[in-house]
Amino acid sequence: MRIIKDMGLKEPYVAITNVDYSSLPDDISAYFYNSEQIPTIISLACEDTNDGKILCAGAFMVQLLPGADEDFITKLERKAEAIRPMNELMKGGMSLEQIINLLYDDMDTADDSLVEEYEILEEKELKYNCDCNSERFQRGIMTLGKEELKHIFEEEKEIEAECQFCGKKYKFTENDFEDILKK
Repeated sequence: MRIIKDMGLKEPYVAITNVDYSSLPDDISAYFYNSEQIPTIISLACEDTNDGKILCAGAFMVQLLPGADEDFITKLERKAEAIRPMNELMKGGMSLEQIINLLYDDMDTADDSLVEEYEILEEKELKYNCDCNSERFQRGIMTLGKEELKHIFEEEKEIEAECQFCGKKYKFTENDFEDILKK
């Protein structure tokens, strides 16, 4: 799995980590624990209809601050496993904040050091869109080089490329590469 973090520097930070678990939240949590030494719980939910329309989608991430007791995250993980799946809670009308409150509700408070206050740092409305475009695909195809492009167009009338994220297809003909082919 490749993790790309934009930290406001010239180039984004890129980390590559193993995919050892059967779920994306577990793999991302493992990345944070192993690579950044931050105990993390992540929950993702997406519920759609048979025709692909999204009914509800949401996610939350809980991370321990430095110095916090790691037993707390273990208790929180157990609580997350004990409640209904997040997609069911969201379909039932619960907001993400209500789900977080549910996680914290009824925590064993015999040891107050394990129950910590939480703060919602950010909420974002997400929408699915892909920023692919013809020019980006054309630049990628141009990296094949002049000779390879000539060879392809000797056998095919066009090159078809498909975006792996949104499935949009782009078709290019020899005319689209005439500048590089004439050189």
